[in-house]
Amino acid sequence: MSMKRVTLVVVIAVVMAGCSGTTTLGACYGGSPQFPLAMLDGPQLTPEQFAETDEGRILEAFFVGGPGAVEGQWFHEADGFSIVSPSLVLGYEDGAVTSKTTIEDGRVTSWGSCIPTLVRSGAETARWTPTEGWDRNSTVIPIKVQGGACVTGTRTRIITKIVRVDVIESADSVEAIVWTKERFTLSCAGVGIDLDSEIDLSSPLGDRPLYDAGFTPPERVDE
Repeated sequence: MSMKRVTLVVVIAVVMAGCSGTTTLGACYGGSPQFPLAMLDGPQLTPEQFAETDEGRILEAFFVGGPGAVEGQWFHEADGFSIVSPSLVLGYEDGAVTSKTTIEDGRVTSWGSCIPTLVRSGAETARWTPTEGWDRNSTVIPIKVQGGACVTGTRTRIITKIVRVDVIESADSVEAIVWTKERFTLSCAGVGIDLDSEIDLSSPLGDRPLYDAGFTPPERVDE
């Protein structure tokens, strides 16, 4: 089923960085799987060390001579791994999380890319970009936040709620983190949507670079 995008307006409060709550978890974009935030600092094990673990032997058998050999080039290029649990392994390139592999009953059940996000008190960071035609000389930057909606018959219900926008502003750069939560809904056809929001600054952005800091590493979005 193809995904379509619709634009819906959401009114929210913009809050400066320093809000209550502690970020303790990371997640692959989309909310799953989650893992300790410290694992974003780099791999626990080198490829050689990982190969000596039970999980390493399972992945080696699958991605070298097994069913995953054709699609397993990323496994050979990884510069390290972290074992989150006996059922989840993270792979790294250049010290950053780039892949996830799940294991069940001693065999690989799924694998794929992982774009790390942050998780705090049930909220997860969402990808965003400046709205077309935004002005560097303004203290307000309109943005589009990626979210989701549920379609049932002729009704489209937003299931993504924007909790807040944290802004980290310095003389050299501006970083913003958009926190969202998914609201429970019954089974339906899912579609991608754009939620309208904004970033409030104490002074115009000017020549400073603008980053989406909900992803690690932060992604520049003003180029």
